[in-house]
Amino acid sequence: MGNPSSSLPSLLTRSIGSPRGGDPPHGAVVTAVDRAGGGSAARWRLWLACAALVLLVAAVYAPALRNGFVYDDRILIVEPPPARGISEIAHVFAERHWFNLPYYRPVSRVTMVLQKSLHGNHPAPYHAFNVALAAAAALLVFALLCQPGFGIARGPAWLAAALFALHPITSDCVYPISSGRETLIPVVLSLGALVAWLRRGAGWRATALAALALALFAKEQTVVLPLWLVAADALALAQDPPGRSARRWVLRYAPVVALLGGYAAARGLVLGGAGDLRLAVFDAPQGPLLSLLYLLQTTFAPFRELVYEPRAAVWLSAPRLVAAFASVGLLAAALRSGDARTRRTAHYFALLALVAILPTANLLAQEAAFAERYGCLALAGVAGVVAAAASVRWERPRWRRAIVAGSALVLGAAASVSRGRAPAWADDLAFHSQWLRSDPQAAQPHVGLGQWFAERGPLDVSVSHYEAAIALRPEYAAAHASLGVLLLRHGRNAEALARLERAVALAPDDAVAQESLGVALARLGRRAQAESAYARALALDPGFAEAHQNLAALLVQMDRPGEAAAHYRAALAAKPALVAAAVGLAELLATCADPAVRNADEALRWAELAVRATDERGARALAALAAAHAEGGRFDAAVRWQERAAALAPPKLAAEYAERLAGYRSGRPHRAPRGSQRG
Repeated sequence: MGNPSSSLPSLLTRSIGSPRGGDPPHGAVVTAVDRAGGGSAARWRLWLACAALVLLVAAVYAPALRNGFVYDDRILIVEPPPARGISEIAHVFAERHWFNLPYYRPVSRVTMVLQKSLHGNHPAPYHAFNVALAAAAALLVFALLCQPGFGIARGPAWLAAALFALHPITSDCVYPISSGRETLIPVVLSLGALVAWLRRGAGWRATALAALALALFAKEQTVVLPLWLVAADALALAQDPPGRSARRWVLRYAPVVALLGGYAAARGLVLGGAGDLRLAVFDAPQGPLLSLLYLLQTTFAPFRELVYEPRAAVWLSAPRLVAAFASVGLLAAALRSGDARTRRTAHYFALLALVAILPTANLLAQEAAFAERYGCLALAGVAGVVAAAASVRWERPRWRRAIVAGSALVLGAAASVSRGRAPAWADDLAFHSQWLRSDPQAAQPHVGLGQWFAERGPLDVSVSHYEAAIALRPEYAAAHASLGVLLLRHGRNAEALARLERAVALAPDDAVAQESLGVALARLGRRAQAESAYARALALDPGFAEAHQNLAALLVQMDRPGEAAAHYRAALAAKPALVAAAVGLAELLATCADPAVRNADEALRWAELAVRATDERGARALAALAAAHAEGGRFDAAVRWQERAAALAPPKLAAEYAERLAGYRSGRPHRAPRGSQRG
């Protein structure tokens, strides 16, 4: 019986019976090698091969450890607060991966949440995790190619695994933290599931099913993984294929069908309905063909520089496609002289690659039409085809030397390109600048640069990038909205309102734009319209915590404290660590003029949470805690906390905080005038 806890070198030793990876009875190879006195040496060679693969990956991608957070990392890692307990970590499985895209990837995201809790916003450990994932994926490609049913020699298997690890496609998954691991984690799980599925025994089967389940919840692309398993069984590549027995097929795949059903149900519950899936192939029938051509070009003739999510007009290159097709032709020619098993192996891995790109082949509407990371899972299939072709003449010394020499050149070129791309991922400025250099007509990098300069200045440079994005794409709602938010931040409320109204007109289903419009309207004193904008945002996204919070603050100003408290509570139910909502609710419950709204105990709970979250350095959180103690009759504590609040308060709050302190010293709780609490 198989044992899923066996070490990788032991697994490979058992899997390889000859330089071509023969297919003797299970365990016979180890026995024969051991009797000849070579078992220990073989295991050492495999350990060294695995160690060399890991060291090669570490050496090429070491520059990643110096890089920072880029692009999607901001929303998925930098901005969210660290999880404060198991319940917040578990909540990841009940929410979208991305607020406006049909992604449900809790397994991938939970790794980011855990790392955020462990080391906060220090990027190096996140990058180290991605490098480790790349090494694990390379080892699993090696293990997969050495499975006995494929007949691949161990030398070509190692070279193909190294090529997989160092290929520029893989680099596109190592350097970006969030989008990279969203691809690498499912690649590792998918490869692990396939390796385990090909082994004999209940333990390996359970391991394969567990990996399949995790892969499904790591990224949508792995929904095609069962097709890999079916193809392997149909071609009798596994050690215990079901053959022609219908009963064995049913028993073998009933758990797989159950897993797919459970995944579909969970995804539907979180995303709603069909999970926002929309067909795109009828609107753009050339999409799947272009996706295939893109995979071929980026696999066999990639760009040296980073060309991120390019339009077809940018990446489509006749010379590169000719080189790609020539490479495919050379592989086909090499395979023609191989035996039937070698050709079967090559056909299986080619099918694996084609199946892997189906979810991102523009059959369905997707975020970007083309991206190198889409081809990472398919690259494992391409590696299998290459290894099979190299195995045809591997036993001939002259051919072996030629293959090794050629592989060294290819690996050196791949390593040079992948390592050379590291500076493009250094930070948002480098990344978006490179994106813009590769495609001057792209609007998205202008938005990224606009955000970069919005945080660091000067303001006019930031505004110019947003305006450039809008000039390139006048219908770009996110650019209008981002510019509107920037103008709001600098008090240019009327200009902001115009931009946000345009954003909402272009994207009426964008809850974030609706919420930002509400902020602009509230600042201009148009309270009824602001309330309507917040209501529209919440109708689109009932769990939009910031919209609940801002609506609550507006309702306080409109002297509707009961409704305000309800929205503050809704904000904190959606995002318990939302400090502004905790402060607003604590203030309202402790100081509201309406006794029916006041609640000293609940006010104290939320104020204490806000004070902890701000490390006792937030003046408003400290003032809310003082007010809660005063409402509960604990005036000594109220005085102590209010003194600390007054010491940290900005000048505009100095007089109010001094008045509160005097009241607490006189034994009077603070009562806010109607409509005056802050949000």
